[in-house]
Amino acid sequence: MKLVLDLLLMLIAGVWFFMAARRVNRALEETAWPKLLLALPGAMALLGVACLFAPSFPAEGVVHLPNSYEWPAGYVTHVITAADGNYVVPLVDAGRVQIYDPHWRFLRGWNVNALGGGFKVAASPAGAVEVFAAKARRHYIFDENGDLISSVPLLESDELLLDQGHALIVPTPIWLWPLSSPAISLALIGLGLLSLEVLKRLSARH
Repeated sequence: MKLVLDLLLMLIAGVWFFMAARRVNRALEETAWPKLLLALPGAMALLGVACLFAPSFPAEGVVHLPNSYEWPAGYVTHVITAADGNYVVPLVDAGRVQIYDPHWRFLRGWNVNALGGGFKVAASPAGAVEVFAAKARRHYIFDENGDLISSVPLLESDELLLDQGHALIVPTPIWLWPLSSPAISLALIGLGLLSLEVLKRLSARH
């Protein structure tokens, strides 16, 4: 079943990318202006599509990222501060938990089997990281290195913890923000395609 869902995800992503590429190519063919002028909005639209679907691959387990890899975080809600001052950051779109020191230096991260759904985190005084995955209905406990200690069914009492944490902006290079937010990816797609359409119509008038 998982293989089918993985293939479906790749198919949907491929269709979106194909449709965007087709529209960009059509604009290039129908516009008399220099192609270089259309390169920026065309690349913007295709980049937006790629960034929109990229987080789904680690979230669904299609791609397994090493613990040393830092996924662009951007603006994150329900961030927890652990007893040692480290930040525990839940990246729901990418299905990852990432740990940062008090100065926001990335330490490590790992994937969470949340079935593509939302999850929240908590930190125990002993240094363990607890993950409450709503869709998967699981309560995971990881050690400080990201190794799974236990996995038990999510209890109703656990859901009382799901509103903990703070909304913070994790220091992230501006060019990587589209990977951190579907809204930014969709904005890139819309802006790129709209710009192509405007340029095409202006070209037709001239």
